[in-house]
Amino acid sequence: MEHRFSNIQTPAHVVVLENLRSNLEKIKYISRETGCKIYMTQKAFSVHQLYDYFKPYLFGMTAASLYEARLAKEHGFEVFTYSPAYNLRDFSSISSQSDYIVFNSISQAKTFHHECKDKQLGLRINPNIFSKNNTFVNPCRDGSHFGVLADEFHTHRDYIHKTFSGLMFHCLFRDDLTNLKRTLETVENQFSDFLQNPMCKFISFGGGIQLTSPSFDLKGIISVINSIQQKYQVQVILEPGECLFANGAGLFVTTIQDIVHTSNGYTAILDCSPFAQLDFMNFSLAPIVHGAEFNGTGQYLYTLAGCSCLSGDQLGTGQYSFNSELHPGDQLIIEGQLAYSIGASSNFCGLQLPDIVLIDENNTHRLIYRNSYQKFKESL
Repeated sequence: MEHRFSNIQTPAHVVVLENLRSNLEKIKYISRETGCKIYMTQKAFSVHQLYDYFKPYLFGMTAASLYEARLAKEHGFEVFTYSPAYNLRDFSSISSQSDYIVFNSISQAKTFHHECKDKQLGLRINPNIFSKNNTFVNPCRDGSHFGVLADEFHTHRDYIHKTFSGLMFHCLFRDDLTNLKRTLETVENQFSDFLQNPMCKFISFGGGIQLTSPSFDLKGIISVINSIQQKYQVQVILEPGECLFANGAGLFVTTIQDIVHTSNGYTAILDCSPFAQLDFMNFSLAPIVHGAEFNGTGQYLYTLAGCSCLSGDQLGTGQYSFNSELHPGDQLIIEGQLAYSIGASSNFCGLQLPDIVLIDENNTHRLIYRNSYQKFKESL
């Protein structure tokens, strides 16, 4: 078993600064070669104590709420805000904290656009295209409430052309350049009339593009961005989140508390809750565990279960195989659980939220956040 984090109290989210900066360098390279704007999506990561590390690489932050907009603005970032539905109570404050405001519908735009003086206004579109067979994360599925379909868009053509300065689509999920190109072709076919309008100043490709993957075609996306910008005289915006914490930049460390024998073999009970504390889009999809293989052929098979009272609280929907036997006290290191996990974590069953730890290039460990009983009590 690995013990490189043996001095870290678990459970803990671990940010490995060297790997994070490597990912951010790729992002900065895209921006430098194209002049596009890159905003990190705060719903994926809003640990503001680390925001200074991002400033040399990003133009700003995206926001999906008043609190996210305030957080980004307080740290000196330009703010790109989108919400499926703004409310009357918060909108004036959201507008004051935002540089871009993107509306999800024509009706919301008509309700609020008069409060957006000196703001870049955008409209989310739904090109009705998606590359994955996963309805949970599909923003273009039947009945989706995200974005305006082409028919409605063209019905309100005159209002849209005089009100908005840009478009946003978000139709990708852990996708490569091929699916981005496919999506852009559909967007151009359906909405080129507006893109050619001199009022149009920007187009956001949203997130879900694996920009930092070792196999991702960086030169290819640079070519695509430059082509769109030159063709329509607009600025492209990218909104990465999860990919910034890939490649070992974000790890989750947990400790085995017990090994129990069940009718399905052996179960290792962890000191965390995958259900309540790990990436809700990922924990059921068998994330990578160092030294293990999901449904593999190793000699020792274990179900990895959480320590909550929910019977389905486990990592993945099968078993992990290991080449050596597990014991209480062993640490497990899980990949791909930093983005989205922190914001979605809860104190289900009164469990303590995981620590957040930064490991810098000198291998120095710095505790960024630790939950406490008082914080738990105040959150109720």
